[in-house]
Amino acid sequence: MLGLRGAKSLYNLTASDKSQITVLAGMNATAHSLRPMIIYPGQRFSKNMLEGFEEAVMGRSDNGWMDIELFVQWLKTVFLPDIEERQVKRPVVLFVDGHNIHMTLEASDVFNKTA
Repeated sequence: MLGLRGAKSLYNLTASDKSQITVLAGMNATAHSLRPMIIYPGQRFSKNMLEGFEEAVMGRSDNGWMDIELFVQWLKTVFLPDIEERQVKRPVVLFVDGHNIHMTLEASDVFNKTA
């Protein structure tokens, strides 16, 4: 729902096609934000979906949801390069929600191979 505080009319914006866009965003305790990954449903696009937001990373999945491959891609192309560039000392702690794609051997291997 979208509306001004105290408004009598509220607007509800929904998509009728049940498609979903997922955004993986990260921030540290000093308010440094990482480049987000925006995951769109589908595999082919006729236009640049990140036009105007080139610092984001684009992901694609059939349903627009995060999957193991996309999470590992984000770790390799965004998270690890960022902590290396900022010369963050290891070990680091990455807090994630409890979704099962974050707790996989593939994701753990990303850290084990770069340590």
